[in-house]
Amino acid sequence: MDIYAWGFNAFRQLAQHTEEDILSPLRIASADNAQILFVSWSETLVLLNKSYRLLGGASSCLSSTIGLSETSCPDVIPASFFGAHEGVQGCISGTGQLFFLDTHPFKRSMIDHTSSTTSSKAFQRFGMNLDPIKLTHISIAGNSRVAVTFCEKSEGTPPRTYILQFGTVEEFRTWYKSHPFFDTSGKADPLPPTSSSGIRHSFYVIPGLSSQLVSGATSFGLLTSTGCIYTWGDSRYVRCLGRPIADLSSASIPTQIPYLSETRVEKIASGSWMSGALSNEGELFIWGQGNPSSNGEIAALRTVREETDNEDEEDEFVKEVCVTIDNLRACVYDFGIGSGHLVVAAEVNNLEKVLKRALFCAGQGEIGQLGLGQKLQFLANLAEVQELSMKRVRSVACGGNNSFVVVDSLSTVEA
Repeated sequence: MDIYAWGFNAFRQLAQHTEEDILSPLRIASADNAQILFVSWSETLVLLNKSYRLLGGASSCLSSTIGLSETSCPDVIPASFFGAHEGVQGCISGTGQLFFLDTHPFKRSMIDHTSSTTSSKAFQRFGMNLDPIKLTHISIAGNSRVAVTFCEKSEGTPPRTYILQFGTVEEFRTWYKSHPFFDTSGKADPLPPTSSSGIRHSFYVIPGLSSQLVSGATSFGLLTSTGCIYTWGDSRYVRCLGRPIADLSSASIPTQIPYLSETRVEKIASGSWMSGALSNEGELFIWGQGNPSSNGEIAALRTVREETDNEDEEDEFVKEVCVTIDNLRACVYDFGIGSGHLVVAAEVNNLEKVLKRALFCAGQGEIGQLGLGQKLQFLANLAEVQELSMKRVRSVACGGNNSFVVVDSLSTVEA
């Protein structure tokens, strides 16, 4: 597998040999198993076989291997990573253990303060998990708000997810240390808005188990294992919620998007002001608005299909992105959303055989984040990234003003 990247590179989070922006797809790593784990404005975390590689960061340092592996830290098998604008901050293990990253600006290694041999450990353990409830996701929005999910799955009880929201990461850490979410029996303790720690937080419960938690500049999105989407956030940016609000307070309550209530969603993604969802039938839906600092807006967000007389087919907030390859309707199988741009991987199938593949980009391109070989102020409609034509894209991710894809090293149409 190969990882390709392009866009903003001032912190060398893409290419180590330069700080210049990358305008076309550049292969930055290869491995039998390659994964993009976390991307932000200035930092990239990837998995290459069993090695975790951290690129870029505030110190513009060269890539480094962080001390995290099955041998060096067998109790930490990350299930999800979290962070903010400046980079990755920690991870949650598959068993619900919370770990924070050592933020030394030059080492960029990990420390486990629960061990006397801290130099060999990867993360600082920050709490314990008690069955049947476990910590699953943390996401930090652009306004510094933090959403945290705990999932409960026990015999005889319908699965459910507890959502907590804090003003900052430090408030969450203080609350988590001084007033655990669990009582001694392992049952959920729905705390009031102000707990004994003095930290104010919001508390909600939704049916089902969370499988993804994402955030934009002012909003959050949660995907359950049954394919349902919940959004909440700042009432001033209602388009970023993908749904209407009855009053200002309802914006802050996790609520399903009505237009997608009958759609089974497999993936969600969110940039600063735009979010999207991919259905199990290869349909891509987006909602939100253009970046306030840009004069452009992706065409699908502002398009009203005048050719249809059925008003029910056009939602006020959620829009479908129609993708075609050589005038044939294509199925989307992955996508990513950055600060103001969209990356889409699609293919045309016939009787389960792949006929054509393509990778498309649209949106802001002033730093090369569209991968089209040049800097464009804005591109409203999808354009194909020719250098990756017919490549089998395995995954897509965006971070701020850059883009990433994992592709098969040898790709053919039939693969």
